[in-house]
Amino acid sequence: MVELSVGEVSGLIAAGVFVLQTLLALIFPAALVGFVGEENTAVTWSVLGRALQSSPWPSVLQTDAAARHGVLRRVSNGLLLQTAIVLLVSVAAIVTPLGLYQAVEPGGQQLEAFQFLRDDSSFGFGTPDRMAGPFSRSCGNNPCPGSWKNETCVQQGLLERCTVAYGRVIPDDWRTTLRKGASAVGRSVSSIFDVQWRSQVNATDGLGSLGWYLKSGYRQMGILILDPTIQLVDGLIVDAQNGGIGFRNHTVPLPVHEYGSIWSEDILFVEPEAQCVDLNVTFDFELPQRNDGRLSAGNLTLTDRGGFSKLSRTSPNLTISDEGNGQGAIDLKDRAYKAAWANNFLTLAYFNLTDPDSTNITRLDVAPGMGFRGSSAEICAGGSSADFANINSTIVGCGLVYGTARRTDGGSELSPQPGSTWSIPVYSCAASVRATIRTVAFRYNGTGFAALKVTSARPKTYASPSDVPLWAVEDMHSTILRDAQPLWGLLGSSNTTTAIPPALAANISTARQASLRLPGFLTADSIIGGNDWVSSKIGQNLPGVDFYVQALQNAFTIAAPGTVGYEGYTDYSGMTGLALYTKWKRLSASAEGAAEIIKLVWTDIAANSVVGTKGWGLDDPAARGVTAPWDGAAEGRRKRAVDGAGGGSAGGNQAEDEMVSVTVYRRRVRYSLPYMVPAIVVLALAVGVVGTWLVLLVLGRTGPVKMRRLLDATSAGRILGGFLWPEKSVSTKRTDEWVKTVGTKVVLVGSGKHGAVAVAEGKGGQERDMEGRVDGEESIQLMGKDRPT
Repeated sequence: MVELSVGEVSGLIAAGVFVLQTLLALIFPAALVGFVGEENTAVTWSVLGRALQSSPWPSVLQTDAAARHGVLRRVSNGLLLQTAIVLLVSVAAIVTPLGLYQAVEPGGQQLEAFQFLRDDSSFGFGTPDRMAGPFSRSCGNNPCPGSWKNETCVQQGLLERCTVAYGRVIPDDWRTTLRKGASAVGRSVSSIFDVQWRSQVNATDGLGSLGWYLKSGYRQMGILILDPTIQLVDGLIVDAQNGGIGFRNHTVPLPVHEYGSIWSEDILFVEPEAQCVDLNVTFDFELPQRNDGRLSAGNLTLTDRGGFSKLSRTSPNLTISDEGNGQGAIDLKDRAYKAAWANNFLTLAYFNLTDPDSTNITRLDVAPGMGFRGSSAEICAGGSSADFANINSTIVGCGLVYGTARRTDGGSELSPQPGSTWSIPVYSCAASVRATIRTVAFRYNGTGFAALKVTSARPKTYASPSDVPLWAVEDMHSTILRDAQPLWGLLGSSNTTTAIPPALAANISTARQASLRLPGFLTADSIIGGNDWVSSKIGQNLPGVDFYVQALQNAFTIAAPGTVGYEGYTDYSGMTGLALYTKWKRLSASAEGAAEIIKLVWTDIAANSVVGTKGWGLDDPAARGVTAPWDGAAEGRRKRAVDGAGGGSAGGNQAEDEMVSVTVYRRRVRYSLPYMVPAIVVLALAVGVVGTWLVLLVLGRTGPVKMRRLLDATSAGRILGGFLWPEKSVSTKRTDEWVKTVGTKVVLVGSGKHGAVAVAEGKGGQERDMEGRVDGEESIQLMGKDRPT
């Protein structure tokens, strides 16, 4: 069904009115003629003549009034111009309304309170209620900075029995400093203390002073990376297109706006970076026929595609910097290349196809296409678990990525058959993780969680260098990464930097930059150890420093379902999911695509691991240091609690500094200017006509007096009366005088044998009154060629 706009409806109405007006202009005079005969008073002929001559009939029938021959040119041209203008006015009346349309557009900005919005997807239903528990950490055998360790020893005979207790809870100075610093950058920016495990488990801590702690109880909520968009799930903004998660406990404007509203917030994002290089070797295999009908690889061969035969004889610098991984530029692609070169060189050395000394390669006993069995090695992390935990301990994870098998015998890749041959590309990849601020634009129309949309999520721009945020990373001095990872967060900008408490001054390193490379380590040992979806540190509840390491480790250790260490977890290999397999098949065709795979898997694992607890009007008790059991607020079930000024599902009365500037959409009437062209032409012509009339009026060549005189003189009744009763007709007489003396006399208009005639009707001065009745009699006079002399 065709839907018409307001302008189109208006245009159709105008067209209908024009057609009806034209028809009535034709029909009314025609009908009027049917009510009169050829015998009427002179004044009746004047009135009737006005109606007939002003109708379209003279033009339709081409009567005397429409003649052009012998007519003063100025008069004929002026009447043509009038006709053209009238037609243009009719066109403009139809076309001009077509430009009207209604649009829903942003209106003015206004401050509004926000309320919690529950996610009704699998992530919302699957995320358990928040459990009350403090943020805590473990630093190996030593107490964490700012904490304590109590060791009590009792001598029992020759045996000395010692007990140890650690203070695990994060000091308030750290929590308040990093939370205030994040808020100084933006009221909607989260800190690491606004991050919690999505699934929580209450675990025992025999060495902690509390005796228990909260740990991750990782459960898969769903797979988001099949939809390459920016998605909203409970507690997060998930960029499933470019990779990364933003922390936000979702709230929306409390008033319901019919056409929706938009606003923007600065959001803390943690996002992966990855680069890969092609090893230029492939694993080739065949699917042999098996009696049980199952498919498994056979005749596995490592085939050179140039990675061995064309290996550079010059070794890249494989040493690790003494400074570790700082906050400067890290060339991940260069590191991936170093790992790829080392992998291929060591494989050749293993097969005795080159010299074992990487600094003196004199032979490469390999040709393209040669097949043999190989091993792998990585060298690109730039650090180790023995490095000190500080701002220079940026995490860099390295590993090999095996692409999706591609069929080499020309058959369908979606339908593997026994006897078919396949080839798997191999890439060397390096990845890191950074924290940054994105400006996220939201749109909401008040109809539920699905209606809350992210329209853009761009890196925050800074007007001046002084606005660039100041990042902080804990300097743990002699503590190494194997024992603990440093805390990190924001201290604000130069004008709003949060004061650092004296107790922390010696333990904080800062960097003013748009993003922060996050600390941590991921080595070959941890990757070879297999998947570790839950941190193994007893006593540590610090998801803000653990989740991104766990996600990166698992992104490099994807295995088929049922593999040891991978039981019960989602199949990111694509083995059991054809949609994901097809996506990986497309991406793994290139080194750039392989890097995207790492980022997307990291994003999906991270989204299933953690939630953000900070939102407008919402503040979780754990983030504020409240660790007592808590019932979640009056509504009972709500996670990431309602607290303080007016959050939660009820909205409440928020403090003014918790009000958000929102742009409300409103319906407005708009006009498309091209449809105005006919009206503009008519207006221009009208201005010309009016201007000409004003000039003539000033010159005294026109005016009401002249107009009245000419109207009376050209009146049909006066012209007839002047010929029939010349002694009584005076053209300058006023209308009322003329009607009394001549206008009421009866005139017969007809046609004789020689043409049109008009005669005075009646005898003895016969006249008619105002209603046409005969009053007297008058002798007959004949006009035309038959008129008596």
